[in-house]
Amino acid sequence: MTTITKRAPTVPTVQQIITEEHADLLKDIASFLALSLFITAVLIWAY
Repeated sequence: MTTITKRAPTVPTVQQIITEEHADLLKDIASFLALSLFITAVLIWAY
């Protein structure tokens, strides 16, 4: 009985960790895309 009750709460925590890692990855990708777009805009404006 105790093992079953202990296993139940671990599932949402793992999902939370995965979602948090994906959120950080999405933030990094978004910032990288914004930086690349800004750099390309500056280069196009310079020329």
